[in-house]
Amino acid sequence: PPPPPPPPPPRRGGCAITPKTVPETQPTGEPTNQPAGATNVPISTLGVTPQGTYLLRLKVHTGSQGERDVEWSRIEMDAETVFYEDDEISRKSIRSLRAKIKSEIEAVPGGQLLIKNTTTEKEGNHSLRAFGLPELGETIEMKLNSMGHVTQVTGMPKESVFYLPTVVLPKQAVKVGDTWEETFRWKGEGHPEFLKTSMTCRWARIEKWRGSRVFRIEVVARSAFETPVDEMTLESQSKGFFLWDQNRGIVVYSENSGTDTLISNKNKVMLVTTSEYSSENITPE
Repeated sequence: PPPPPPPPPPRRGGCAITPKTVPETQPTGEPTNQPAGATNVPISTLGVTPQGTYLLRLKVHTGSQGERDVEWSRIEMDAETVFYEDDEISRKSIRSLRAKIKSEIEAVPGGQLLIKNTTTEKEGNHSLRAFGLPELGETIEMKLNSMGHVTQVTGMPKESVFYLPTVVLPKQAVKVGDTWEETFRWKGEGHPEFLKTSMTCRWARIEKWRGSRVFRIEVVARSAFETPVDEMTLESQSKGFFLWDQNRGIVVYSENSGTDTLISNKNKVMLVTTSEYSSENITPE
């Protein structure tokens, strides 16, 4: 079966979109189910009014000599697939993945970013390419614009996961409470059917992450076959969030949880995959 649609991965050194189950925001106190190091911060204490709007765009940082910006990210994924035959569990498959990615970034003509991603560490046998990332020791070069849309990936077909945006940013300036949506058409690795993925993002609140002010963007994603397939039915959905550092112009942390159900209408086999994914920018300040 095709893999579940992945959250756009940390392909520019930090993270990019990811979804995990998002708790309801509590009226007072700190939010629950948040990553270590993140705390809820009242907007008034940050010098930002609820009416303030921001244009969210990726940035590249270079040294005094114009050398490339280098960022590091760490990703973790755990997944379990349960196979059902005639409504009975026939077997289970458990997979995990841990990886460290080095990203060399520079600004190029046309307002784009040139990024060279290299996987320097990997544990687990799950394919990194299924997430649009290089395998261990491999380097993949890509270009993207300031909104995170991928414009070119060397050696990769345009309909592949490598061309999913690194992060879904709004076209216009936004404020706390605003939402935006985007839809993508792509193919999973090694599978001929096109998938249609729709993402809805909402700027939920402002938090503190390791001493910096960040925007918490909640994400809901849903995927299915673009055109109905007689033999199979796919239902995929995930929820989560990413933390956006407006000063640095990057995602510093993201996570998601998802459930993907694939049903074979021909032989009455059903696969249910649950997954947890997280990504963190670990570049030293």
